[in-house]
Amino acid sequence: MNSDEPLRCIQEEQRDFYLKLTTENASSMTYFKRRWDENRGDEYAGWGCSDYYFEVIPDGTVIRQMEIYDSGVVLQYHPDHLTDTFGFLTDQSIDLSEFAPFSISRQEFEAAWASHQPLNR
Repeated sequence: MNSDEPLRCIQEEQRDFYLKLTTENASSMTYFKRRWDENRGDEYAGWGCSDYYFEVIPDGTVIRQMEIYDSGVVLQYHPDHLTDTFGFLTDQSIDLSEFAPFSISRQEFEAAWASHQPLNR
């Protein structure tokens, strides 16, 4: 067993978990777009502020996440791409009542998702 094998197994388990959630909740997703008026506070702070898009199942778990920065940089996270050197799919559930004012349609989410080429792909 090489040193990367345990990590690869964990990543595959996480991917399978998110894919199962996606399948089980396909007809009950909610979508949000929320502005963050603060930079990242890390070595990528120069990207500026950002708009976040979230696809969420009824318990608040995020299934897909897109970050669009003022500089034009786009990051996308989903079951097949959970983490990279820039960030990761949030592991925090969204408070659906707090995010309600930021609700968008599935069509708006999908159009944004499809029309942006992410840096991290």
